[in-house]
Amino acid sequence: MKLLFFLIVLANVTLFMWEYKTGALTPVITTPPANATPDLEPLLLVSELPPASVQPEAKPPETLPQPVTDNTAEKVIRCYEAGPFTKKADTQRWVSQLADAETTVKLVSKDEQIPSKYKVYYPAGKPEATLQMLKGQDINDFFVERAEKGQSTISLGVFSKEERALMLKKQLLTKGIEAKIKTLYKTKIQQYALIESGTTGLLETLQKTMPQIFVKELLPCH
Repeated sequence: MKLLFFLIVLANVTLFMWEYKTGALTPVITTPPANATPDLEPLLLVSELPPASVQPEAKPPETLPQPVTDNTAEKVIRCYEAGPFTKKADTQRWVSQLADAETTVKLVSKDEQIPSKYKVYYPAGKPEATLQMLKGQDINDFFVERAEKGQSTISLGVFSKEERALMLKKQLLTKGIEAKIKTLYKTKIQQYALIESGTTGLLETLQKTMPQIFVKELLPCH
């Protein structure tokens, strides 16, 4: 037994001496290359961190103002005058028909000279000779109008309607008397409608709707 133990110790000593001699027991120090990247990132202290840069807050993109399109500039405004209105019902009817967002109506009153009566007359010429001629035709209903300047006339009748004056003139013509008609005027307040509209074809529509009302376009508009 002792001999076996001695042989084992001797073998271990011999193996140790051989490895020591060949350098097998010398530790190998490996130096990593300068550009080698370690597997783990090095730890940095808070004091070693670079100062944080403050990034400016992102601003929302500016919205450019959109150009405003003026549609009204593309429309042509026209102005009309309608009238005169002798009846209130006609005026209300017109205003109701013009109830449009593009149309405005303004009622105005004007003092105007309107036909009042119609006089049938005959130039006097030589008054004495003219009177004898009229009496010879059995015309005795007349009135001599003396004029301050110019020639006098003989009035043969005054009528409120033009038709009656034309009838008398025709009757006198059959007797060889060429009478004339003179219109007498009076001042009366007349009502008109001033219309501003961008609607096309309004003038034709108004004239067709109420042909008895005169409509004219105002140029210029204002």
